[in-house]
Amino acid sequence: MTTSKLPETPLKTANTDTLSLWWYQPWGEAINSAVKLQCIWLETCNDAARHELEFFSTMATSYSKLTHCMLGLGELHTLASVACCYHEIGNDMTEATLKRTRMVSELSDDFIERIWCETEHLAGAHPAPTSGSPDWPSVQSRPWMSDIGSKA
Repeated sequence: MTTSKLPETPLKTANTDTLSLWWYQPWGEAINSAVKLQCIWLETCNDAARHELEFFSTMATSYSKLTHCMLGLGELHTLASVACCYHEIGNDMTEATLKRTRMVSELSDDFIERIWCETEHLAGAHPAPTSGSPDWPSVQSRPWMSDIGSKA
């Protein structure tokens, strides 16, 4: 029975400097862009939370007005004063809701534009489109937003 003899010379190791550079450079570029995209996402979430807090502030003010109106604080408690108070509160809440909806639609456009700018910057291609350009996603491509602009 014959056995194969292993070579006497040790195997050559690859140059670790070139290997780490070959691996590290694309990894670093990918991580950098991922961190930028994550930052864009977190900024958009921060903006959305700020808009929600503004809406909650308006709601709190409206409920405070309603409480004063229902308890008759500050003026005589009559049917006409309650109706006027309800009308003012309804107008305030309507304006706040429309503002909230408009801000949400702007957040979506702003987020898309930021992402587009980052990806185009990474690719080194064309400048980012604006909301009026032909490359910008239209309202038809986002049917849930088709009636937002008409109510504002």
